Amino acid sequence: MLSETYGTDFVSGSSVTEYRQIGDKWYLKKMLREYTNNIYYRITGITSSNITECFEWYADTTVTDKVAADYADKFVSDINLYGCKYTYNPAAWEGPLPNFVYFTKDEVYKSMARKEPIEEQFKKSGE
Repeated sequence: MLSETYGTDFVSGSSVTEYRQIGDKWYLKKMLREYTNNIYYRITGITSSNITECFEWYADTTVTDKVAADYADKFVSDINLYGCKYTYNPAAWEGPLPNFVYFTKDEVYKSMARKEPIEEQFKKSGE
């Protein structure tokens, strides 16, 4: 079995997400993600290959057409963010951190296929 014979080591990765402000709302403009893994043979520990995977998405038409109505009000402009000097507050870390929520693959699939089956989305994106 492949997973028993080979292992993976994460080497590096980067992610860029850009938003564009239209009126008083923010819309997703582009997403770029890249990460690299070394695949090694478990028995000898020698690296057998190096794999870099990339994902790029750009809104090449009107940005407002790319944002679902459910999310249109989720982004807000905070003009003061760039005009204020940042000061570190160590007391902010003393309380409990918020819990992370992990969704099952079935929940993610169901959410993504809410309006149209994933297979149809995949076919249309290739056209």
